[in-house]
Amino acid sequence: MLEKNVFGQYIFLKKTIMRMASPFTYMRFGVINKNEIEGAELFNELPDENILFVSNHQTYFADVAYMVHAMGNAKTGKPNEITFRNFFWKPFTNFYYVAAAETMDSGIIPKLFKLTGSISIKRTWRESG
Repeated sequence: MLEKNVFGQYIFLKKTIMRMASPFTYMRFGVINKNEIEGAELFNELPDENILFVSNHQTYFADVAYMVHAMGNAKTGKPNEITFRNFFWKPFTNFYYVAAAETMDSGIIPKLFKLTGSISIKRTWRESG
């Protein structure tokens, strides 16, 4: 139960936070926006480690949450779908994402998300404005 991932984050805590966020992310991606996924079945053909996805994100945490939904559903046999049940009961935890340190310390929600796999980086070019 107190197992940690490679960055020292507790896996049970990561799953708990993901389960708490899942109703909101499912509503946004699966019900309100009705986002479509194509090609998620390819996740199952990839190796289990040493994979890097790069996102030029335009939103706060939506791109990370959407990728987690897509990967998790593909791994549980529902590729190209956004489902609540699979994401809630079997959250996909073998992922990490890079985020700016100043973003991850800016409030309670980012601090919670920091526990779900954030690798914080300090952007030195932003220090002086």
